[in-house]
Amino acid sequence: MTGNPGGEHPTIWICASYWKAPLRLRQVATPVKGTMKPLDEFVPNGGLLLHEFTHAWFATADVKLREGAKKGKVAYNHEYVLRLLREANGPTKTRNNAHTYAIFAAAVTFNKSSWSLNPDHLSADRDLK
Repeated sequence: MTGNPGGEHPTIWICASYWKAPLRLRQVATPVKGTMKPLDEFVPNGGLLLHEFTHAWFATADVKLREGAKKGKVAYNHEYVLRLLREANGPTKTRNNAHTYAIFAAAVTFNKSSWSLNPDHLSADRDLK
């Protein structure tokens, strides 16, 4: 949770559930073409902190989808970030979405053929051929 209750500097509060979650510096198994998983499974704890830092320092938001079957869902995962990008004014909304940066941080650590840009095929490589 991020806030600035009258202070001059932004503050990030880390809730108890963060400390109880298993430490994920990076998954041991990396995505392999043909057996892809959503990038959410490879977002380390540091990626979650990056999400919070973007709220604090860049005033990003937790943006909700406004179109399609997932309307109303917050773009907190790989699929929803990609769906947000496809909406009207998608690039602007995606840049303002905090979790976009956590997904990007996970994506840049892998070869581009290891993950998908198609939200309908996050666990198959049909769109990468």
